Amino acid sequence: MKTINFFIAAACCAVLTLLNCTGSVQIQAGGASGTEVSGSVICGNITDSSGNSIAGSIIRLRPYNYVTGYDTGILVVKRNVYSQTDGKFRMDSIPAGHYSIEVISPDSIIGQSLDCIIDSGDSISVLPAIVLRTMAVVIGNNMRAKSDSQKESSVRALGFERSTVMDSSGYFKLVVPPGWCRLNFRNIDSDISNIDTLIYLQPGQQLVLSRPSPDSQTNVNKDTVVNKDTVNDISVVRKILDLNNFYNIAVESVSVIESGHIVELRLRGMGLQSISSDIGHLKELRVLDIGKNSLKELPSSISNLTKLKTLVADSNELWVIPASFGILKSLETLDISANILQSIPEPLTYLEPVALLKLDGNMLCNLGGLTVVWADKYDPDWKDLQVCQKHEIVLK
Repeated sequence: MKTINFFIAAACCAVLTLLNCTGSVQIQAGGASGTEVSGSVICGNITDSSGNSIAGSIIRLRPYNYVTGYDTGILVVKRNVYSQTDGKFRMDSIPAGHYSIEVISPDSIIGQSLDCIIDSGDSISVLPAIVLRTMAVVIGNNMRAKSDSQKESSVRALGFERSTVMDSSGYFKLVVPPGWCRLNFRNIDSDISNIDTLIYLQPGQQLVLSRPSPDSQTNVNKDTVVNKDTVNDISVVRKILDLNNFYNIAVESVSVIESGHIVELRLRGMGLQSISSDIGHLKELRVLDIGKNSLKELPSSISNLTKLKTLVADSNELWVIPASFGILKSLETLDISANILQSIPEPLTYLEPVALLKLDGNMLCNLGGLTVVWADKYDPDWKDLQVCQKHEIVLK
């Protein structure tokens, strides 16, 4: 199957990326003591956003590259089970492989998707609680090339039992669980039979896809057809979460999204080890809270966030602050307390006025020049709240 990335977001926030799907779970080998299992067993629990168990939800397991309605001639592993009255479910006899799991509530209003990797057989694994959220809708508009109007064009969600046929105008509507979704388009171009694209869908989102006009694709490689206005904010946050192994955390749970852009990002107390430099692409970000983590340094690309008003990075292990932060002219709140800073770069004194500055709990014991004047002006008590070694001089 020849694959190209083909994606135009006409109305909503979405992402074209090659990242792993949200909720990726690595299942290690090793069975429970005293239990014999033919193939692997997957257990889990289904809840709503309030933590209430949901009975009667259907859980479908399919190979990661499964295409519904497409006969490959190869035996396909399928599992369909329903959650019990307590929301729990169990799937037996699953061979090693990469799978997609689709969970839909009895009324089909809420759902969730995730993928899992089974390294080997004879293992029993319990998935994290699967929280069902409002289903998303993908709508296609003018997706078929006119030269292919005589062929039947369709779109399928890879790994799921979800597909639909486009009408003669190239219109379709597909309801899918929120999260990462890989769409497979068939017969929408005369020279390519299959086109795959990866998108991220927010709960309740309605995403409109449309074919680009010929004039808008001048000098663009056919294998990377991407609208220049496509919002990449979600892929940036997804990368930060995935780099820190938070595959099960949804982007919307740590973000505030307005008009298709992430304007607040709150990653406090998550144990983050690093922040991707891609964070500098969140051009509309106004609030960034990365406090109470295990960060040793911050990417200088944060200085690209020209609309950033609040930066909270307290209670980490920061030993340096990039001097480039001095160009954050919109910054009103800067909390870098409770770190191990021994100096403040002078360009930070360009941040004026500052509504709130917190420098306490560091090792700023030898500041001088303009940095002292600046610190005294916006955090008058900073000197008394440093962690400095005090040496007593004993006179003989």
